Amino acid sequence: MNSGIVLSVKDVNRYIKTVLEYDDMLSGLRVEGEISNFKRHSSGHLYFSLKDKYAKLNCVMFRGDTYSLSFDIEDGMNVIIDGYISVFEKNGAYQLYVKEVTRKGLGKLYEEYTRLLNTLKDEGYFEENLKKPIPQFPKKVAVITSPTGAAVRDIISVISRRNKFIQIIVCPVKVQGVDAAEQVAQMIYDVNRLKLADVIITGRGGGSIEELWAFNERVVAQAVYDSEIPVVSAVGHETDFTICDFVSDLRAPTPSVAAERVSMPIEDMKLEAVHLQNIITRQIIGKIEEYKSRFDNIINKPVMKRPEMMLNNFLFQVDYLKNNIAKSYNVLLNGKENRLDMAKKLIESYSVMSVLKRGYSIVRCNDKVVKSVKDVRENENVDILMNDGNVTAVIEEIKENKDE
Repeated sequence: MNSGIVLSVKDVNRYIKTVLEYDDMLSGLRVEGEISNFKRHSSGHLYFSLKDKYAKLNCVMFRGDTYSLSFDIEDGMNVIIDGYISVFEKNGAYQLYVKEVTRKGLGKLYEEYTRLLNTLKDEGYFEENLKKPIPQFPKKVAVITSPTGAAVRDIISVISRRNKFIQIIVCPVKVQGVDAAEQVAQMIYDVNRLKLADVIITGRGGGSIEELWAFNERVVAQAVYDSEIPVVSAVGHETDFTICDFVSDLRAPTPSVAAERVSMPIEDMKLEAVHLQNIITRQIIGKIEEYKSRFDNIINKPVMKRPEMMLNNFLFQVDYLKNNIAKSYNVLLNGKENRLDMAKKLIESYSVMSVLKRGYSIVRCNDKVVKSVKDVRENENVDILMNDGNVTAVIEEIKENKDE
């Protein structure tokens, strides 16, 4: 067996690495165990051991593979790891190189559930202000579920027992398996389009995460989100939570509880009606007393007892105002007349006749008023207008004022 060839330690480790990496079983492993000695390196790589009660296996997960993780790895956590066995040549240690990590018992479905849950939360699908109120007295309830399951029987039984006047419309769909999510979603849209009910209950009985998975599909979440009719989600048992629960307007822990939330018992309705009747009666009596008091206050006012006094007061005020208006009008009119007389006298004082009466004359030559000695010539005829008539004269001599 010994060929005489001497190998280096590196050669040996590399050969072992090649053998391990080309082994079909070791190149695609799924290993279950418990996390221990977990460390996160500054480079972003994860180092830990995977152990059970019999053995331990060293593991490494490179930074580029950690982005697929949807949870934080911790010591003591039971997981299932996908990866391959190889050798770290530098120290000759073999270890499990990790590609994916899932929690034990949940697997890939849980990872998908977590990713979609976080995505829808970030997109605002779970906001409380978007939740529609569940009607207190619905006339029609649409039940979207399997027509043969225990859930539909429980819902029908509870509603019928509590309120026989509520119409129950069973909308049959598959609740697990291929096309189940699409059927549930389409039925929600159909109930809305046809306006079949005042409230929708959708869900099923309990089961594993695989059996409840239809209610974790985005298509169902979108249909519930788009529904104009309030949706009550009743999927599984009290401890089961689906994405449909978070998007719905109300999450009921079981189908029976969902039926209770949409069906007020007849006796409770009677009590509620009596309660409302008492409230309305008290309000009516209160209004009657209020208006009676206001009426009594009006009747007891002096004006209602002796209305002629108020009438006389109004007549007195009318006479008083009438006299004041007449006085004000006379004062205003007299003032206007005085101003008119003064204006008239002022105008007359500046009139031509008034000037002539004061001894002045107007000289005209060639039908023009003579304003200067330059306007006439010697031997030229002029007309002189006086207060009591006019005369015609001949210019014999013109003398200019030397001072000008």
